[in-house]
Amino acid sequence: MQNTKRGKAVPTDTPASKFLYAILKQLDLRSVDWNLVATDLEISNGHAARMRYSRFRQQMEGNVPSTRAPRAKKDNPKSNK
Repeated sequence: MQNTKRGKAVPTDTPASKFLYAILKQLDLRSVDWNLVATDLEISNGHAARMRYSRFRQQMEGNVPSTRAPRAKKDNPKSNK
């Protein structure tokens, strides 16, 4: 099985992706064994597999997560010795 590299978006415009997502939308995702998904796809753990599905779902639904504003740096007076 091909190992997908991190950061590479899954193609969502293919007929197969659209077909499979139409099926997945009807499933109860609480019954998915995410650890087994991770093992089958050589992903580090079940949580990472579930997050990968979450990003795929966002792509399919056209929901692009908003980028966070950069945090302001805190001045730490203890670090100035």
